[in-house]
Amino acid sequence: MNAELQVLRYQTRLCHDFHLLDARRYAHVSGLINAVGENLGGRLRQQRKKG
Repeated sequence: MNAELQVLRYQTRLCHDFHLLDARRYAHVSGLINAVGENLGGRLRQQRKKG
């Protein structure tokens, strides 16, 4: 799952580099991707404690 997030981060960065996303939208999308990563990490840690 982390690999997919890394690909998404890379693709988002490329969109910004090619001026398909302005700085404001890039910051917003990056923040959302980071939030998903944090939530995913928390859930994985929680599952490891239960298992």
